[in-house]
Amino acid sequence: MLAHSTYDIAAVKYGALATMRSDVFLNYADYRESDEPTGLSYYFWVVRNGDRVVLVDTGFDPAVGARRGRTTLIDPFDAWTALGVPDEEDTTVVLTHAHYDHIGNVRRLKRARFVMAAAEYDFWISRPRQQRITRQVIEEDELAVLAELRASGRLTLIEDSQELVPGIDLLLAPGHTPGQLMLHVQTAEGGVLLAADAIHVDEELDRRMPFRHMCDIVAAADSYEIVDHLRTSGAVTHVIAGHEPSLMERFPTHPALPEHTIVLGSSAA
Repeated sequence: MLAHSTYDIAAVKYGALATMRSDVFLNYADYRESDEPTGLSYYFWVVRNGDRVVLVDTGFDPAVGARRGRTTLIDPFDAWTALGVPDEEDTTVVLTHAHYDHIGNVRRLKRARFVMAAAEYDFWISRPRQQRITRQVIEEDELAVLAELRASGRLTLIEDSQELVPGIDLLLAPGHTPGQLMLHVQTAEGGVLLAADAIHVDEELDRRMPFRHMCDIVAAADSYEIVDHLRTSGAVTHVIAGHEPSLMERFPTHPALPEHTIVLGSSAA
């Protein structure tokens, strides 16, 4: 792999939630395990090299997070500024899915261009009656912003898994939502899978314990198998679950935001 096709990944923990295991895992009572306190961490990711910057998700709007009982640790906009994420036409933003904690600050980017799965856009924008069954995880005004982006030509929809740019592949992994995306990123340390919410926490994959909010449990099980194959085959050295609290303890910190950001696959590590 050529150097210009490998990337460093900054994972920014911008929010947190203290909750119970029964609020994380689907049908938790069926496991016949005691209910205990746990937590979820909220991340977005900055994937970059000397040629390009790819922002993966935009986090929840701080006001929305507060209304939903989530703690904002750093305003995503402030984190973008600290990490030097430019709001320019050559900055690509991958939206892994359309839940409030992944598209909440899209409107704050005025020039960047966006990518998401066509199946995701169609479900939330074109079929509003279907999306009502999971309306607790979306904000209607944020979905309207996606429609505006599409109308303006700033949102590209993809039909299937494909290469985004050399060294970054977009992988469809439906289940949590109809068009959930993951990113397979080549780094100096090997492949890294940004699973986003295809895998919320490590235990979800390791024990096959689906997350509470699922659109299609059968599709989710198939997506687990895809992730597990990438992991066991050696195609990726790290699987990064989208809300795993322990992530911050496993990788070096980023000098620009050491309290909130870790670095994966850095050529300088």
